[in-house]
Amino acid sequence: MYYDEYVILTKEDIESIETKLNIIKLLIVDQYAKGKVDEILNIINKEEVVDKKVSIDEIIYDKMNEAKGIDPELNANLYVLYRKLQDKRIDPLEAMRLYEIYTNE
Repeated sequence: MYYDEYVILTKEDIESIETKLNIIKLLIVDQYAKGKVDEILNIINKEEVVDKKVSIDEIIYDKMNEAKGIDPELNANLYVLYRKLQDKRIDPLEAMRLYEIYTNE
């Protein structure tokens, strides 16, 4: 069972996983196993294309601008959160958790 909706991986981690999966694909003979490795690689590549590095910074910044005239309190909370994230005083996972609390999403 998962309690969080998001998993944070660095780009280097994703590239490493992709490289290792390609090595596994070359080493295995079983066509079924190769197909499963291809499925995993397609998931990784699809996420890279769809998401293309939509960071938590961008999500917070966009929501902050969206709330500017509508909800000044939310805008202020998101601004402080955004600045803390930019200054690396808070990690992305904690920022995501606070973002969800502030926005009730």
